[in-house]
Amino acid sequence: MRAATRSGSLRRVPTDELTTNPATVTLTGPAADKLREVMAAQRAFPQDAGLRVDVIHGGCSGFQYHLALDTAAPDDVVVDHDGLRVLVGAESLRYVEGSTIGFTTTPHEGFGVDNPNAVAGCGCGSSVVLRDDAR
Repeated sequence: MRAATRSGSLRRVPTDELTTNPATVTLTGPAADKLREVMAAQRAFPQDAGLRVDVIHGGCSGFQYHLALDTAAPDDVVVDHDGLRVLVGAESLRYVEGSTIGFTTTPHEGFGVDNPNAVAGCGCGSSVVLRDDAR
């Protein structure tokens, strides 16, 4: 497992440690509540599973968020948020650092990403333009 340091670089940490780095990715209260609900209903996932937050190429604006329940990969940044794990792939970290994951029920129910590295989005709401200098 990898963990973000304050400078944003990555360092190797033991796999049994979780890193608390609130500057990486945070969850709003409603998002944490919904994640707990979803994880409780998904009994097939191991107890150490968490919410994966990755950025992939695609969509009309160039990038899309990929949110899924998953277990940590060796190069993930793992953030503990009040007992919930948020997993960020090392390649995605520079794009989502400082983001907040929220949950809304209006107009459509779902998770959303408030990302300070986003400079624009598309009309469909599923893709985003990210700053070239995102760290």
